[in-house]
Amino acid sequence: TASLKKETPAEEKLIGAQYNAQVSLSAQKDAAEGTIARLIGAKYAETFKVELINSADGKDFFEVESQGNKIVLRGNTGVCAVRGLKWYLNEICNCSITWRGSNLALPETLPTNFKKHRETSPQKYRYIFNNCIYGYSFAWWQWDQWEHLLDILAYHGINMPAMLLGQEKVWQLTYNELGLSNESLNSFFAGPAWYP
Repeated sequence: TASLKKETPAEEKLIGAQYNAQVSLSAQKDAAEGTIARLIGAKYAETFKVELINSADGKDFFEVESQGNKIVLRGNTGVCAVRGLKWYLNEICNCSITWRGSNLALPETLPTNFKKHRETSPQKYRYIFNNCIYGYSFAWWQWDQWEHLLDILAYHGINMPAMLLGQEKVWQLTYNELGLSNESLNSFFAGPAWYP
């Protein structure tokens, strides 16, 4: 239990009042590398090198280039770097990873003979989901399903999924401040199948 009480530095907190929407570049790089390994396997992931650098114009971007026997996935965020993997697999390997399945017939050695490619996103936020989606199967998902979904979102460059899980806690605290008891709220809130 002592490890549970260990305080996390404010810049690493991902929830609560201390969260300032800033995730360190090293945490983003680690997350991108983990995503790549889960999507294509550790053997192929070793061929890729993730680099996070600032954007000169403030817009999100990714670059993919060959450096010797490595393929560099570069971007200003971890999500952007992972989006570079999608370009590489689609355009260089004729492979794909989709929401419903994958075509990963990768060669034994990944191709490195291609010109450097760069794309810039005209949108700051790339959004997905709506209020209803959480009333389908998401309510009963386990971590491995959530992790795969998050990996797929990054792969497609999505940086703003609507995340409504936990909204009832916010409502509960708000209603508590207005004088309603938890007992009265328990009969008001619906179960997971009725999140929308």
